[in-house]
Amino acid sequence: MKTLIDQQDLAKWLRQFEFSNFKNLTNICQCAYKVRKDSEMDLLLTLSGELGNGEATIPTTIAPSFRKVRHIVGRLAAYIRTVEAVLDDMHHMGDLLDVFKVAVVPRPTCVPRLQADAHTNLSGILTRMLRAQDPDFTATFEYLSALDAQTGLESQLKDLFDPEKTSPSVHAEIQMLHHFYDNDRKFFAYDNYIATSKPACFCCKLYFRHHPADYVEPDSHEKVYTNWGPICLTSGSRGRRDDPHWIAQRKILNTVIADLDREVVNEIKRRRSLAEHPDTLTELTASSQTLWGDSSDTLYDETDVSVGFGSETHSDSDGGAGI
Repeated sequence: MKTLIDQQDLAKWLRQFEFSNFKNLTNICQCAYKVRKDSEMDLLLTLSGELGNGEATIPTTIAPSFRKVRHIVGRLAAYIRTVEAVLDDMHHMGDLLDVFKVAVVPRPTCVPRLQADAHTNLSGILTRMLRAQDPDFTATFEYLSALDAQTGLESQLKDLFDPEKTSPSVHAEIQMLHHFYDNDRKFFAYDNYIATSKPACFCCKLYFRHHPADYVEPDSHEKVYTNWGPICLTSGSRGRRDDPHWIAQRKILNTVIADLDREVVNEIKRRRSLAEHPDTLTELTASSQTLWGDSSDTLYDETDVSVGFGSETHSDSDGGAGI
């Protein structure tokens, strides 16, 4: 009964965020900041399942909704908290706040979306990542093929090249990196740090890591966005591939791609290792010295026994291991 009452109170609490109750977005942020420590936020955390203590008997299909609501309230409140932090620190940043200028950095042109070709399939992609001679190629391709049969993985990959999809864009971190580096701009107090409103994506982190600017590598939420793209350099498309900027960017992107390839391959290997395991327990104990008996004339001595798996798959076996 208590849970039902709590959820009814929660519904009433959430209605205060209806847009009709506010004159502008600032008021919504102020409201979120005011209620950020309410007990309803703790209830949202419980219902989200993030505590992992089994307190909430909420379906797993609904739990992400509570998690998202709590996250949104927190993000709205963060705008007010950030302003308060700046005001609290203003006495220590007089050189920055006494004389400053706010300006818009023009958005750079992003590379166009790539077009799919005859090699845009699992075999072609894996060949570029592993090379066909790699000893792991066959096993990895078989795993991906099985995954494709279940999920339509190859079709999903090809769908990413659909011209109707959202065009690639240059993320803000990369935009600011080039704004400073390409124009030889200097950071205040030589603090080569580019701040953003949230952690960087995985590709941005790798781009910072391999760029010769050597700026501080940003924190990352480790997500990968398929519409991520670098700045478009027209010199490369026009055949002027001796342009130093084009050569430098190609080197950066090659190292980023190599890191991405390695991460993907390692993730595939990890999932393969989880999928490939016996369906029985080995059941050997540390104190066991022989397989049968404890005298000198035992029938089997463990040094004379080899246990292994042949080419037969575990799913096709009779449930035991060959001895």
